[in-house]
Amino acid sequence: MSPRYGNLLLLLLVLGCDQVSPLPLYAGSGPELLTTIPAFGQDQVSRLPRLSATFDGPLLPATVHGGNIQLRSGEATIPLTLTLGVLAPQIEARMSSQLPLSANTTYHWQIKDLWDLDGDRMGEMWEVIFRTGNREAASFPEPEAPGWGDVQPILTAHCAFSRCHRGPKAALGLDLSTAEAVRDTAIGVNSKQYYRSSIDAEGGAGFSRLSDLRIVDVVSGKGRVGLSYLMYKIAGDRHILGERMPPASAGQEPLSFAQQAIIQAWIASGAPLW
Repeated sequence: MSPRYGNLLLLLLVLGCDQVSPLPLYAGSGPELLTTIPAFGQDQVSRLPRLSATFDGPLLPATVHGGNIQLRSGEATIPLTLTLGVLAPQIEARMSSQLPLSANTTYHWQIKDLWDLDGDRMGEMWEVIFRTGNREAASFPEPEAPGWGDVQPILTAHCAFSRCHRGPKAALGLDLSTAEAVRDTAIGVNSKQYYRSSIDAEGGAGFSRLSDLRIVDVVSGKGRVGLSYLMYKIAGDRHILGERMPPASAGQEPLSFAQQAIIQAWIASGAPLW
């Protein structure tokens, strides 16, 4: 494995353990907030922080938005760019303006009204209070994003073969064999899950809280992992319809965590096809 992907995996693995202290769980059947970065009451936080909240299970993507997740200081609300992960049930938030927060200032990170994929709602609002210091350096350097040359070998070996996702008769119309095919059949294309009970002519069927997701969701050059159905299929989330991909019925093994992490990082970087 190349050093840059080693760093990527290290970043994924440390999200839940660096500068984290567990928060008390509350009773209820909805999502439970386990840990945050920064921790509650943390002082001297970077003015360009990477805010992160980890939950006990997958979240309903439609509820992860700026109305439910806010960063406030006094009467001011700081616009956030939110990222929902799939390999870990985690929300990351960054300042949309990319400008540093004010120095030596108390901030309130509020998280409320999230739902999980079982249809249960978060029981109460959580508020993480922290205080910045003078440091502007980001908490973590950005890892180098994978390109199509990193993703294509994985798809070719495990997905894009005959009777699966290759060529004009690809399963469910999803062709993962070339960059052009991915552009035309995956990026910005709706998945085949619907709120319906019968199978249609294209093979879409069933009811799922992951309905209406795009296979690979990219908006204005930015990928949205938590809204990309491909990630739920390769991760084997129990809320998907049909088999995990690659399918065991075709004698395929699941993708390794390292392979899944590369695809997730590729989508997050905008799914570049070069």
